[in-house]
Amino acid sequence: MGIKTTERTNAIELMPDAWAEGGAPERSWASPWHILTVKNATITDRFGYVTTWCY
Repeated sequence: MGIKTTERTNAIELMPDAWAEGGAPERSWASPWHILTVKNATITDRFGYVTTWCY
């Protein structure tokens, strides 16, 4: 999913307990309209994994 550092309407704030592994370096929001469908080789940077309640 796309992660933004700017709060947007309908975005989900990713609190520290939202992360099952890793985490964002600053206050962040997930954009439900920004779902990525790319190949794993294309992803060069990731923050971690969120818990199941986030999705």
